[in-house]
Amino acid sequence: MKKIKKSMLLLIVFVTVIISSTSCKKKVYIDVDKCAEVALEYMKTKYNEDFEVAYKYEVRRVFGSAGYVEVDVRIKGKEKEYRVIVYPDEKEENDKTYASYKVISDEYMCNLVKDKIKVELDNVVKEVGMNRFISGVYVRERNKEKIEGFFGFSSAFYIENENDTLDGLLRNENVYITYRIEVPESEFSKDYEKSIIEILKPKISDDIISISIESYPEETYLEREKIYKEKGYEEIGGLIGTDKIDFFIEEETNESK
Repeated sequence: MKKIKKSMLLLIVFVTVIISSTSCKKKVYIDVDKCAEVALEYMKTKYNEDFEVAYKYEVRRVFGSAGYVEVDVRIKGKEKEYRVIVYPDEKEENDKTYASYKVISDEYMCNLVKDKIKVELDNVVKEVGMNRFISGVYVRERNKEKIEGFFGFSSAFYIENENDTLDGLLRNENVYITYRIEVPESEFSKDYEKSIIEILKPKISDDIISISIESYPEETYLEREKIYKEKGYEEIGGLIGTDKIDFFIEEETNESK
């Protein structure tokens, strides 16, 4: 029994040494500062805005391929930050460092796309008979390729004629849209769900739209509406309402049927 335990211990030590030596040989270091430079140049060039780096952080992996770097940027003079994901691109000849880096995705595009489609979503709500409401939208590209750290929209995405409307975006891209609607209690009805689905369902392909409708007492709604008009939906804060319905609109698959 002692011999077996001793043999197992030696085997564990041997395997640990092999893994350690192998990982050391394959370890390639990421230049976080260089990644921040790449992210900043990408953002300034793509969006023609004067960005600055607010934060940078290397996300490491224990095994497998190299990690990546999260770079948070903001427009100078403004507080809101946007995440940019940077991956290693090519190795140097010595395999110890990377020769270049590339941006995989960025969050700033979410804001631009949101502004394009919010008016159209609000028009859908008006079409089903909702007269008084405030709303917030968040949209991002679906990470169909399961890229670790992917956040926002891919670097290859641009707002062009093919995707600068709700119909075009749903037809040409794979997106996840979160749409939050708030109404006074007098405006709330669960019948809205069916009507909204009937309008939006034919437009989607490989997209997902998450919708919630929440009601508040008249006085509370008016307070939130005032903040919404002055500062925007992001500034009104979370609050539990009187009634709420949540639903998803997505393409039916064999699994969802």
